Amino acid sequence: LEAYLEVTPVPKDLYASYETSICTGESIQFENTLAPGTAIDETVLSYEWSPAASLDNPYVLNPVASPQENTTYSLLVRQGECIISGSQVTVNVYSLPEGTVSDEVSIGHNESVTLNATGGMYYEWSPAEGLNRTDVAAPEASPEITTTYTVLIINEAGCEVERTVTVNVKNKLFIPN
Repeated sequence: LEAYLEVTPVPKDLYASYETSICTGESIQFENTLAPGTAIDETVLSYEWSPAASLDNPYVLNPVASPQENTTYSLLVRQGECIISGSQVTVNVYSLPEGTVSDEVSIGHNESVTLNATGGMYYEWSPAEGLNRTDVAAPEASPEITTTYTVLIINEAGCEVERTVTVNVKNKLFIPN
């Protein structure tokens, strides 16, 4: 009586480890794909991520992660009871910029004022009407009518906050003779 056992080797790393980044308060969905050239039926695999606390579902291949601090997630891949693979995803969490902007201000007709935003590396002001520049921390504003300006304050990590400031324009006073 003879018996034959056919063993098909499974690659150790079915899914690649990687690193990604988000800003505080954001979420990210993992993007794991089967390693190229791997011939395995993914429907017979089960997944378990840890730590599980900041994941929407730790038992799927690509959960949504919402960590509040830098976190390395470890994946165990099982086929039946056997652990056949593992990988890691590191999510770096960057802080939002503090981001401050000038207080509301009033100007007269045909006057101007310098607006100020702080806390970022890059700035994007809108609307552009009435501003001498839209890509600086301190543009000069000379709107014709009362205007609320919005500034997107972006830090070196690419995280952003939005702030607003209103420039009130006093009407030109007409006094008849």
